[in-house]
This record gives sequence, structure tokens and C-alpha cells, in this order.
Amino acid sequence: MERAKLTKALVERLQPDPAGRFEVWDTDLPGFLVRIYPNGRKVFFAFYRTEAGDRRQPKLGVYHPETFKVETARTRASEVLSRASLGEDPSRARQEARKAMTFGRYAVDYMADAKLHQGARTWQENMSRLELHLLPALGAMRMNAISRERVKRLHKAIAEKREVERKGKRRGAGGERNGRAYKRVIGGPAHANKCLVLLKTMFNAARADGVLPRGADNPCVGIKLFKEKPRERYLTADELARLADAIAETEAAGEASPWAIAAIRLLIFTGARRNEILTLKWAHVDAETGRLRLPESKTGAKVIHLNRAAADILTALAQIRTEGNPYVIEGHKHGERLINLTKPWYRIRERASLPDLRLHDLRHVYAGVGAALGLGLPVVGKLLGHATGRTTERYANLAPDPVQAAAEAIGNHLAEAMARGKAKVVELAAENEDTRGGEARHETM
Repeated sequence: MERAKLTKALVERLQPDPAGRFEVWDTDLPGFLVRIYPNGRKVFFAFYRTEAGDRRQPKLGVYHPETFKVETARTRASEVLSRASLGEDPSRARQEARKAMTFGRYAVDYMADAKLHQGARTWQENMSRLELHLLPALGAMRMNAISRERVKRLHKAIAEKREVERKGKRRGAGGERNGRAYKRVIGGPAHANKCLVLLKTMFNAARADGVLPRGADNPCVGIKLFKEKPRERYLTADELARLADAIAETEAAGEASPWAIAAIRLLIFTGARRNEILTLKWAHVDAETGRLRLPESKTGAKVIHLNRAAADILTALAQIRTEGNPYVIEGHKHGERLINLTKPWYRIRERASLPDLRLHDLRHVYAGVGAALGLGLPVVGKLLGHATGRTTERYANLAPDPVQAAAEAIGNHLAEAMARGKAKVVELAAENEDTRGGEARHETM
């Protein structure tokens, strides 16, 4: 066993022995050594004994004059030997760390379990956050190696919007497919916050699943959420009247199917979420009590209270219902539902000169009218189906009668505002070949 002070000059001079490997031990730091193999590789190790007397010799790294210098190896050896002198077993800890699950591997298990109890849309949104932001940054890292500082940097990075290349075809301004790949802007404070919440939930679940020790720190704790710019968009009486006219004109021009038009009107008069209307089945319609009883929604089972305007829309739809189709909002294929409202909605909002109005904003319009009428936030919240812990608690003892009255009041107000324009609020186009099976119907997709 040779001994010498390990320096760059010495290590560079060491030549391999074809007869076998040999070692040179450092004279300044006991336990620090370099091993030279017959193939010329020079590998640094740290040698120590555990309190039980077991020999340990963890590998520190392979010598390279630029990427892994002698000084780097000496620093690592010093850290290992210092911990060993305090009674720790760094080599064992390292082995345990290697056994720890990577974030990417755990994400597969977590999302498989989440699919069993999350709504389809929530699950898909979380999967998108993982694929776009979390997995590229953390996927290869072991769960127990992800630090708070690493998460904090990632949170900040996601908040900065950036462009990414997307595969597939993008819809044009009018909703049409242009046949080209496109770039998409991702990120922003809201996205960063949602990613942080998802990541925090996953680390809590990892402790519960035994992937991490129950006492392990959650690296997301203590990281402040970014302030988000409110996205709510409300309509003035004039804008609401213009919207009503645009809906009626689009319908009269045959530019959207009666189901697409009805879906948009139902969004206005119920404050429901888009998918709650698009996935609505006739089995969920309780005409006797004026309720939509949804077995599933973003917040679980939900009851939507119908006002007269919404009920009239459903009555008109029942008259043109296709036999055998369980869906209220029928699609272009027999027995299926309408998938989305993008194209007709783009046409309507352009015609109404409301280019920034999103379909989800119709929900805010409904809530805004309720608040303006002085109905009270608990009642409005129940109408919208909010289900946060605090909100649920506030609504627990709320009788249904005032909620139904509130739905009626909002519906009447919206109908009056929309009737100020030229349009009749509830009017479905008569069934004809163009809207049911022809070209116009395909345009709604």
C-alpha cells in the first residue's frame, strides 16, 4: 500500500499496472485514497469503519482533470469521513438514498391512484402540469433529494411565461383548423401556484404511502404563492344585450346547431360549468322539481336549480331530441354528445364585439348578477356548487327554497337584460337537415 499526498501532479503521473489494480493513500487525510485500474481509470474512495466495526469504502468519483478534480474528491472524502467520525454511516445512507423512488416513478403511481377518485378534468389538468412543468424538472430526482430551495426555484421558473412547440393542429381565430404545428405560451403565476399545490399534495401522499418517512419534511411548505391577476369578466347591460343578439343571429344564420346554441344559453342561465352542460343527460333532468341532479361534477355530486328561462330551453330541446341519445346537448354523431363549443362561441363573441369573453366568464356573469341583486354570497355559492371546506360548512343548513328563488331572480334579470336587444332569449331553430346532419352541424365541433 503506497502512501503520498494526493495532488493533481501525482495523480497525473500514476500509470496503470497491467498485473492488476493498486492504491495510493493520502498522507494528509487518513482514509482518502485513489485506486488505479489496469485500464487506466483512477477512482477516488473514502475508507472508514462503522461503530460495529464493519468496513466501508464508498466511491467518491472518477478522476478527470476538468470535471472531477483531486480537490473535489478531497472535499467529498472529508465530508464522508467527518460524518463517520460522528458515528454516522454515510455509505449506508447513500445506499438507502439509491433505493428511494424517483419523483417520476412516484408520479406514475400517484396519478394511477388519483384517477380513481378525481374528476376526469381535474385529473387531466394535473397530468398536464406534470408533463409540462414538474416531470421535466424533477422526474429523474429521488423524492428524498428534492429540496425546498429546488422547489422554490422551480416555482419561480414556472411563473415566467415561455413558448413551447406543440404537436398537432391549432384552431384559428374563428375556430377552424389551420393544419400546422404551433407554439403555445405556458406558465404564469397561476400555473406556478397550481403546480406548487399539486407538488405539495404529492409529497404529503408520499409520506402516507410510505415512500418517504412520516416525519420527512415537505419541501413545498413555507413557499409563498404568487399573487394572481383576477380573470373574472363581467358584462354590462349593453354587453349582455349584444351577446343575446349575437346568439340569435348566429342561430338564424345556421352557423351553429340548435344544441350548441342551447348549451351557451344554458351556461348563461344556470351558471354551470361548461362540461356540466355538455355532459348533461336527460336522466339528470328532474322536470318536476326544476332541478338538474348531476351524479358527478368538478366538486362531486351537484344539484343545479333551474329558473324559468333555463327550464324553457330544456323543454324546447326535448322537442327535437333524437331517440336513443341520452345526452341533452347532442353531437354530430348518433348517440353522442357535443364535444366542445369553441367554433360557435368564437363566432358569437366576435359578432357581439366581445373578443375577450370566455365561456367560463358566463359563470361569473351569473354570479355577478346574483351578488348585485343582494342575494348573499352563501346563496350564490350554493347556486354555483362551490364545495371548499369553509363554503360547504356555510351552506350546510341552507334551505333549498331561497336558493330556488335566487335562481329565478337571476334568470329573470338576465332575460330582461338580454331582451333589450333584438333577440328573443329562448328560441330554438326548427329541426332541419342542415342543422341535424349536414354541413352546419359539423361546424359546431
